[in-house]
Amino acid sequence: MTQDELKNAVSTVLEQPHSTQLYLILKVNDELVLRLADIEDDNTAPEIQHMFVEFLETTIVSNEDMVVRNLSVADESTNAVYEYDYDSYPEELNLFKQFNIEEAVNIDHFNFNTDDLNHLFGYIVYIGNMESGIVLFKNTIQSL
Repeated sequence: MTQDELKNAVSTVLEQPHSTQLYLILKVNDELVLRLADIEDDNTAPEIQHMFVEFLETTIVSNEDMVVRNLSVADESTNAVYEYDYDSYPEELNLFKQFNIEEAVNIDHFNFNTDDLNHLFGYIVYIGNMESGIVLFKNTIQSL
């Protein structure tokens, strides 16, 4: 994917009506479990959406110095977006790679009575609608 293709793809999603959903990835007994975070209140949901949309606009859409590089040749560039170009994915990234919004909206919500934030492995942020969107992943552990 080129810089222009990435910028256009992100811009297209952000120009359409969209929402933001936050999914927590928990590591329980060496298994990764996806839970939908309940952020549908009037204050939290708009703030989270604004934060991630601003991040995408700043780091990709309006960043003239942004470049797309293959992850296999990653360096310390501050304005690089790395495209995964290895033949196989680490097991820890399968939830991200296989993420499907149509399935994800039906998963269990995070529940403080049965789930434990101490098991937080990472999170997935989905910005878009049911037709198209952007999936962001962040792990909370220092190394995979």
